[in-house]
Amino acid sequence: MRVASGACRRDDRHRALTQISGHANASWVSFPNDSPPSPQSSVPSTVYLQAVAKMLHDVFQIPRFSNEKFLSWLYRQNPQGDEVAVDVFHGDVCKAHYCVIPCALASKEARLVGALSLNTAVSSDIRLKGTFSRIAEECYTKAKAQGVTAVIGVANNNSTPGIVKHLGFRLVKPLPVLIGARMSLRHNSVMSHRVSAMSAADLERLLSSVDFDATLRPGRWSVVWNAKLFAWRLRSPASNYILHVSDNALAVSTLEVQHGVRFAVLLKVCRRGPGAIHSRHLASAACNAHGAAFFVYSGQNDDVQFHGVPVPMRFRPRPLNMIYRQLTTDAPGQNEFELGNFEFLDFDAY
Repeated sequence: MRVASGACRRDDRHRALTQISGHANASWVSFPNDSPPSPQSSVPSTVYLQAVAKMLHDVFQIPRFSNEKFLSWLYRQNPQGDEVAVDVFHGDVCKAHYCVIPCALASKEARLVGALSLNTAVSSDIRLKGTFSRIAEECYTKAKAQGVTAVIGVANNNSTPGIVKHLGFRLVKPLPVLIGARMSLRHNSVMSHRVSAMSAADLERLLSSVDFDATLRPGRWSVVWNAKLFAWRLRSPASNYILHVSDNALAVSTLEVQHGVRFAVLLKVCRRGPGAIHSRHLASAACNAHGAAFFVYSGQNDDVQFHGVPVPMRFRPRPLNMIYRQLTTDAPGQNEFELGNFEFLDFDAY
């Protein structure tokens, strides 16, 4: 593999991909005797997204990558900005993709420009050639030049050792997972609303009641949300979310089916008002809304504690590890970063 080097050659390839993708944050990495498709300003950015989606679908076999719609939403409609990506192409076929998207982080005292690493993949025919590490480092260099100070991510057990060793990440902690059974409550005032059935105005009114900064803690870093960002997140074309609303909380859930068993997956809990948040009521509402016998929760949230049985690591289908890498001294050091609230909806699990 030849990574574009030298200012003139790199700029030429960058301009070529920009014309194809319509996006200046993409970088081209080419192979000998291969070249990108003929750049034409009339070619829409969907051509680039289609190529990336096809490669991701080939690697992961996940329905969300069956077309470019999910990537278009994730990369080009994020209110915080577009993706920073580095790709390897053989002609017009994407062979590798490394990407981060804007993801602001905050503690009680400060905020920083962060990024979330996701959708990283290399086609099987070019693996074990150092491709992954090279395009990752180029991606971090580009992100740093655009003001990103730190990168967070969630890695599975198989990939975590290599990411820590070769990409300089720190394993912050495995994300805890617990499972609980549906509870029958005589009185449950939690109301459930399917997001797809809500108008934009109704969703905006509901989210305006959420105090998104209530969970920030001194010295601990959480993903920043506001009403606009949260509404965008809930409109993912690859997901089907239900909101559960009580007097002082809003929870987000979705459905997972494993071996014919239905699980209500609680993705995030946000505060709407003072007082104790009753997790049993939220979990019961989620199970009822999804027709599920069990609920699952992963992550940590200082405002609510779900009651269930911790799932041992060996029984989890995809154990998840929170990872962190400092890019500049404006962000906490590798060993100084402490995780605040972090749940399924804060990354791309669902």
